[in-house]
Amino acid sequence: MRITVRGDEPGMEADVVAGARKRNSTGPTRVEAAIAALREEIITGKLAPGTPLRLEALAERLGMSMMPVREALRGLESLGLVEQLPRRGARVGIYSVEDLYDTYEARLPLEELAVRRAAERFTEEDTKRAQRALEDQMAAVADGRVADAREAHTELHMAIYEAAGSDWLTRLIKPLWANSERYWILTNSTRGSEEGQREHERIIDACTRHNPNVAVRELHSHLARAANLVARRQFDAEDLF
Repeated sequence: MRITVRGDEPGMEADVVAGARKRNSTGPTRVEAAIAALREEIITGKLAPGTPLRLEALAERLGMSMMPVREALRGLESLGLVEQLPRRGARVGIYSVEDLYDTYEARLPLEELAVRRAAERFTEEDTKRAQRALEDQMAAVADGRVADAREAHTELHMAIYEAAGSDWLTRLIKPLWANSERYWILTNSTRGSEEGQREHERIIDACTRHNPNVAVRELHSHLARAANLVARRQFDAEDLF
């Protein structure tokens, strides 16, 4: 976005625009870097549920001051991955079947709305992006590259949701997605099973054919199966959906 500054000094407007471009090209801030590093450790279980998050120790391990780490913990709290306890500080969020249900109950209407809107406007390029992500996911699974498979799976779903053309929908979906990912990892299930592949193919096909009702039905079934699998394997609970 171009910012116009009114002033007496010649060239002021150009200086402001150039400065904004320079700031945007410097890469992630320390807060963003800390969020990314800690988020990955929480999602993959390297930082187990309930682990105390001590500012000084985290700052030393990440090689930065405590201020960006403190801000990072606040950001992770907004994602549901960190809990702040009165007089006890921060800790990694605890797993529970209630939180799992809450997460998926919030995901379903948001992602169903996103896939409905996506199916109404899916382009050839959207299809190619989603299919490429699915191919990358299956190749990573075949090679045993778990982290790459998880990344490709995320790219696949975001390729579909971003086709809806709503920045707010993707902003709301992403933190819920992150919280549900850490539950899925607990099951030790492979992201990219044959059944999961068929489900993804049907969702992509429905979007490509501009059939919103089928896309919503297939996505709902896909998410419900995932939530129920986690509930049974991790909490010995009955199906949630």
